[in-house]
Amino acid sequence: MTKKDFLEKVEFFLKKNKMTPTAFGIASANNPGFVFDIRSGRECREATQKRVLGFMEEYEKVQKGAEDRNSWISFNQPPPDFPVGF
Repeated sequence: MTKKDFLEKVEFFLKKNKMTPTAFGIASANNPGFVFDIRSGRECREATQKRVLGFMEEYEKVQKGAEDRNSWISFNQPPPDFPVGF
């Protein structure tokens, strides 16, 4: 993946998830300056790109799962795994 393509994916993720560059850098690369570095042209190793892309994918899965788990609230029904008889 080119530097430009990788940076575009990161920027899209940040906007979509309303995450700050610093928070993203800490969570994905253990580096608060990570996004600022790639914005200024830093080259990422393939292993780093894979780790960061993996973080992004996992984060979105967790977010989607949270939305799914909370969707029952709008229907005023107990969640599917709620014990009956309490």
